[in-house]
Amino acid sequence: MSTRRSPGQTTRGPDARTAQRPGARRPDAPGRDVQRDTKRAEQAAATVVIVVAGFVVAATLGVAVPVAGLAAAAVLGLTAVLFAASREPAMLAVLAMPLLCSVQRLGGGEDGSGLSVSDAVLFVMFWVMAFLGPRPLSPVLRALLWLTAFYQATTLFTVLINPYTANAVEWLHAWLLTAGAVLVGWGAARRGYATAALTLIVLTTAAISVLAIAIAVMLLAEGDLQEVYLYWPFFMHKNVIGTLAAFSAIVMYARPPWLRWPTWATTPMFWLLCGGMVASQSRQAIVSVVVAVVLVALRGSSLASRSRAVLIPMFGAVVAVGLAVAAQFSEANQFNSVYQRLDWYAQTTEVWKMNPWFGMGLRWWYTGLLSEEFQPPQAILEMLSSAGIVGLLGFVVMLGGFMAVMWRRLPPQYGTLAVAMVLARVVQGQLDQFWVTVQVSLPLVIVGICVGAHDHANPPGQRHDVVVVLDETPVTPARSGRSAR
Repeated sequence: MSTRRSPGQTTRGPDARTAQRPGARRPDAPGRDVQRDTKRAEQAAATVVIVVAGFVVAATLGVAVPVAGLAAAAVLGLTAVLFAASREPAMLAVLAMPLLCSVQRLGGGEDGSGLSVSDAVLFVMFWVMAFLGPRPLSPVLRALLWLTAFYQATTLFTVLINPYTANAVEWLHAWLLTAGAVLVGWGAARRGYATAALTLIVLTTAAISVLAIAIAVMLLAEGDLQEVYLYWPFFMHKNVIGTLAAFSAIVMYARPPWLRWPTWATTPMFWLLCGGMVASQSRQAIVSVVVAVVLVALRGSSLASRSRAVLIPMFGAVVAVGLAVAAQFSEANQFNSVYQRLDWYAQTTEVWKMNPWFGMGLRWWYTGLLSEEFQPPQAILEMLSSAGIVGLLGFVVMLGGFMAVMWRRLPPQYGTLAVAMVLARVVQGQLDQFWVTVQVSLPLVIVGICVGAHDHANPPGQRHDVVVVLDETPVTPARSGRSAR
């Protein structure tokens, strides 16, 4: 016989077991569904407004700054700040995403203290997120920040041993490019703006790719196959064009479900970004995209369903890069990029031997104390000459730790893209300079967005409700008038 039980009393049987499963719906689930749909619609509308506003502000800045100077930038920047601060401090970080792609210099000298737009915006956004950002910091974010602190501790030795201005400035700058970038990306995504933030980054790099492709087509019409450099709205080196396009291309290929981009949009955008990358002829970018795409395609997760047919043209691009390098080796010109790099490798090794344990200081090539005045075009040699074996240890632990933490502690739909970002930058750094403002900060901002998106979907301390559904089946009297058994 079915009986009623007190609210605190549990039940046994199939009905109770089904009701106690995590995620079981309460009787008022239809009302909750309506509220959930309304909230999603509001978030989608807010995302559209933020993306449009951010892209308009960035495009206007790109046109106005070269014409009207910093006054126009100050007015537009203040307008964006007031708009964002009136709603949500995290919106500041979202609106800043296009500016994090800018390498335009605001000033600075030859001592390595020149400030780019990206650095200035990242510096401001770091303090906004540090004081006004969401709390508490998630365990994954704290692990990443501790890894950056370990790197800073290992490079502090070279700052103390080699006391000059550029050394101390770059030590703080490196922390901003790592910990600051991760915190800014995390703060924006933790508030629920991961889609808007990543969309602004992708659209900005897509605009850069369109300009690069247009210039490449014009050069090709004249029979010129040289690499592309941008001079409008500001100067941009081919390797910056290529690496920025590479980062966004990886995002489009991974297409994490929380990004909420449909396939019909991500596929053409991926090839557009690849076109900008190829137009720049940045070899490091091409190789890094191939490695990252292989990682995303082969990892055993929901992302593994991405088309692997794209690997065919990708490997073709790597073969083309290899043939181009081989052709330069066979040239009689001993001053081409390949031979120039070999000379730089040898000279950097000699610099490292002057202080093998702690190096000659960060940005030693700006001091004028050495005859060599170039930034080493290879990450390991750059770290050895700058911070020695101790600094290289911190560098390896930081980047290796980043990938290990995100691989093991984030679900694949969040962690795969984050690992691919770091891996792409590591690969790029083996073929060219590593510590280059935007090329370091932007992938780590995307890493922070991935972590923040996960934390937004899985807030700390969240518990599943355990709902007990009692057997309320009414007791029907027997036809004979006797009580039912």
